[in-house]
Amino acid sequence: MRRMVRAHFCVSMGLSLMLAAAKTEAGQLEFFVENRLGGTDNVFERANDSGQPRKSDGFWEVAPRVVVSDVNGEFEYDFRYQPTFQKFFTETNVAGWDQKAQGRLDWRITPRDVFEASGSFSSARQVREEIIDGGVDPDPAVEPSDRQRINRGRSRFSFSHGFTQALSSRVEYSLDDLDYSVQSVSDSRAHTGSLGLNYTLGSLTSIGVTGSVRFRNARVNSTTAGGDVIQEISSRSRSIDMSFSVRRRLSKTIDLSAQAGPSFIDTQQERQITGATAKLKSYSKDQSVFAAVSATKKWRKGKLTLTYTRHESGAGGTASSSIVDDLVILGSYRHDRQWSMSANASWSLLTELADDLSGGIDQEVTRFRVFGTVSRKVLPQLDVVARFHYRIQSQRQTGRDTDNENMTGWLGLQYNFDPIVF
Repeated sequence: MRRMVRAHFCVSMGLSLMLAAAKTEAGQLEFFVENRLGGTDNVFERANDSGQPRKSDGFWEVAPRVVVSDVNGEFEYDFRYQPTFQKFFTETNVAGWDQKAQGRLDWRITPRDVFEASGSFSSARQVREEIIDGGVDPDPAVEPSDRQRINRGRSRFSFSHGFTQALSSRVEYSLDDLDYSVQSVSDSRAHTGSLGLNYTLGSLTSIGVTGSVRFRNARVNSTTAGGDVIQEISSRSRSIDMSFSVRRRLSKTIDLSAQAGPSFIDTQQERQITGATAKLKSYSKDQSVFAAVSATKKWRKGKLTLTYTRHESGAGGTASSSIVDDLVILGSYRHDRQWSMSANASWSLLTELADDLSGGIDQEVTRFRVFGTVSRKVLPQLDVVARFHYRIQSQRQTGRDTDNENMTGWLGLQYNFDPIVF
């Protein structure tokens, strides 16, 4: 049922964007297909202490992408869909599709009123941030081993109003739904609402204040080897955040932004044991300071961005909220019309809040990832692309530490068809 709801959401988002394109009559349809040959040293992404050997293998991938967009009208939109089919040379039983779609719509109702909507959906046996945007997920899900599937849907709606040229307000609602394919890893769903004010101090500086509230539900089951449910642990949490922000343009090439404030998290957990008539309950209160800091430097041929964020998340895989710290360095450089390259490195620390009903076993998940991409245009419509990806993920729990390491690289040919303007 939950997968059906997410599918309907994606279809509705796509149809809305297509309708917008038909009304503006100034859209563009782009299509490309990429063929890749590569290899990995850990086909099943198994942990080092899984008791099973790591397996290396080569693979072939095909990744078509379709983009419908318009950035010059009253309606500005961008809708992208990219599936990726992967087949290994020797491990023939793990072939399959990974899917990702995302869309964005901006509607300038009046010179002072703007409506924005965005959404994304992914269904993958591995986390594939690189499929479309090459970025790093600011709210990472814990990657299970042995190619377990992760489904994730996100949507965001906002309305901005300018009272004056300097003072504006923004109302926003977002939904985040995370679903693992195994019952022993927690699904979660979060609803978030926020209200903010922003004031511009001249042409270079702006300040703001934002208040938000988030409601998150999570559920995880403990099962026997035969799949029978032994117990179910569920949680309901409420997070109240208050943040103050400042944005400053230091020069034509350097931008800085910072946002920080307190957060208060209340959590109620319930534990239902199969066959028991009563439920065990626990309550907890946590406080923290959340932040988002970003610095960007631009050159004529390149750009470097450094970001740090600290926020609440439900992506830890247990029926408990978590706090995530992320540090990301992203750089890109275009040497000329033929050569371009990009690289990013990210470090994240996910710290689970108290999870008393599951035996007091809290976990920390540390992840380090490095991406590198080099592209060479050999013909007007044909690019050669090479990419390298290294990831190590460490889970620390009471009485158990687990490390999962993986290196992947591939060389691909990307063919870009002529865009269709309509």
